[in-house]
Amino acid sequence: EQLEEMLEQHCRSPIDVREMLLRIVKYHTPKAGGAQAGGSREKVHNLYDLLLRRLLAGQGGPETDGLAEVLMAMTPDMGPVAANLWGRLLVSLHGRVEKALRDYALGGSESCWPSAGALALLRLLPLLFPASDQRHPVVTPALLLLGQCLSECPVTSGEDLTAGLTCATLMLLYT
Repeated sequence: EQLEEMLEQHCRSPIDVREMLLRIVKYHTPKAGGAQAGGSREKVHNLYDLLLRRLLAGQGGPETDGLAEVLMAMTPDMGPVAANLWGRLLVSLHGRVEKALRDYALGGSESCWPSAGALALLRLLPLLFPASDQRHPVVTPALLLLGQCLSECPVTSGEDLTAGLTCATLMLLYT
């Protein structure tokens, strides 16, 4: 909440947001030798989680690029914590798809496909984790999610078609 308020007060553009986040990361990242490295590990983890959620809620554009750059800078220093946060996010995305499929089966008219923010996150994932591993705690569940979307989600609109083509492209990118 404090970070969101600070970003709203001091940042006038997505470039300002990116710069501020990169400075925060540089100051607090343990491996970078930041001044607060010892006591701020939990804050860095919370920041990473916040950035994932903000990217998930986004609709693309310059802010998405800045958030992706910050996440790419942070991930190598996060170790297994990054994988755990991504795993939790993928479980959440899977739950959303399952709920949307149930709602659609009961007559709901909303799209079952992942949102633009979710697709942006799934596009970022192979840049952060090795997609070449036979089994990976983050990449494998993401592949399963994409496969489920492609095999079960109905295409009812142009946006659904775009999301489906994006999911197919991501699967090819991962493999």
